[in-house]
Amino acid sequence: MRRNASILLSILIGALVVGLGMGFFLKKANDDRTKLAGQAEEAKKTSEQIQATSLKAVAEARGKLDQANAEVEKARTTLQKIEAERKLMAAAEVLTPSKNLKGWQEAISLAMGVSLKFPPRTEIEQNLAGALTVIYSSASSSTVPVRWFSLTPYEQRLENELISTLYSTSTAVFLVKGHVLYGVRGYATGSREETYVLRILKNGEPANLVWLRGSGKAGQTQPLQVLSTLDFQ
Repeated sequence: MRRNASILLSILIGALVVGLGMGFFLKKANDDRTKLAGQAEEAKKTSEQIQATSLKAVAEARGKLDQANAEVEKARTTLQKIEAERKLMAAAEVLTPSKNLKGWQEAISLAMGVSLKFPPRTEIEQNLAGALTVIYSSASSSTVPVRWFSLTPYEQRLENELISTLYSTSTAVFLVKGHVLYGVRGYATGSREETYVLRILKNGEPANLVWLRGSGKAGQTQPLQVLSTLDFQ
């Protein structure tokens, strides 16, 4: 009986030792699994961060490439416009002001960076940032003032409207003080007065719009002589 108890005790002690050993290895295995799971999660996060960084770098590179392409296209378009302006210069009629401008008055538009002179018996109607206009002056208060000149910042809509009022139009190109004036000349309905609608170009781009009407008769405007007095800041 005592021997059986001794054997049973040995078995229990052995089972306890085995159990303790199994518990140790199970805990170690569980700790290793937790550690490996953490490492796997860190690796996943690192991979995602690298992928996100890579995608961001690709997007930034694509954005810079698109911007560079846009700048190249802008430069190419500008060069084309400047080249077109140079061709117009070669074909333009050069206007030089007459030495006999006695009695002519000068108007300066600081906002548009342009000045020019007008003959006697005309007066400035308005000189604002958006428009410089001139009318025929008259001693009679009953006479309706007639506008014959306007200078405005360039606007394609206005240019189209002014040209649409003309017939028998032809191309007009002038060169004044190194600036190209390009547009059309023609006649307004019911009028024999030659009328001009001209862009003033700056680095190939239209900067201002000139509308000018005159008959060249004594006491009235001579369009080309007026245009020849243009000066630019």
